Amino acid sequence: LWWQMLNACLLITPIIALVGFDLYSLSAGGFSGRASIFFASAALLDSCAVARLLLHTFHVSFRRRIPPNVIVSTDPDTGYLKYGESRIPLMHLLDIQVLSVWYVWMLYLLTLGGGFPFALACYSSRFWGLSFSGQRIFVRTIGFCTVVRAAMGEMFLAELLLGTEWLFSFSRLKRDEMGRALKARRFRLAIYIPLLCTTLSLLFNRLNDNRLKESHARLIVWIGVCGGIVLGLVVAMLRGLPTLPHLYFTAMPVGGVGHAVLYERKVRCPCVYACSSCTDIHARQVI
Repeated sequence: LWWQMLNACLLITPIIALVGFDLYSLSAGGFSGRASIFFASAALLDSCAVARLLLHTFHVSFRRRIPPNVIVSTDPDTGYLKYGESRIPLMHLLDIQVLSVWYVWMLYLLTLGGGFPFALACYSSRFWGLSFSGQRIFVRTIGFCTVVRAAMGEMFLAELLLGTEWLFSFSRLKRDEMGRALKARRFRLAIYIPLLCTTLSLLFNRLNDNRLKESHARLIVWIGVCGGIVLGLVVAMLRGLPTLPHLYFTAMPVGGVGHAVLYERKVRCPCVYACSSCTDIHARQVI
């Protein structure tokens, strides 16, 4: 119970502090309709992210004070592993790993960081008395984190750690696994992302046609093409590796190790091939 309450305090306290500070600042300067809408939207985004972390990652509940048990069914046909709301068929299990304590602590801190109120911090920075350049850098950085969290979920920092670990690994076995993941029928992403990056670079040049030199415009287009190719290959490779975290923290990771179950999450998509062609492309390895 104390572990659940500690995580709840760590996640809820920054939101309460920023909400109180913003309400005080708005009341001192006078409420306006647009400012109130922005403030309410920021508070809603951060509150939903924190609520999902508390309910599905830390299992904070006022009705049930103990974490759910791990249920394993060994039936040969319909066997499964169930924890909370997750039900994993045994045929989808790939591996069971043992993680060191420091690695579990790192995942835990990054998960807490994913619940930081980025949207409220971005909104309330105008009341902090920052310089113009400092506020511009801060708002762009925190705003980028807000958009990434909205697109990738609250585990985006933990997913960044898992992806970075694979990209900078010098293990020969992991390098072979990266090559296998890249060849696993995921070249659609490697094609779509360069096209998207090239289109965005052309659109940027079109919008800033009068302020860019011809040499700068060509450089931006080449950066969009080459950067898009590299980004497409990296994203296609990472989608075939266990870089999607689905974590549960039910006790403090001290005096032991953490256990990780690696499984493949199948995605059902309504296509004309009845999932026989798209399953390998959209399947993800979850840790």
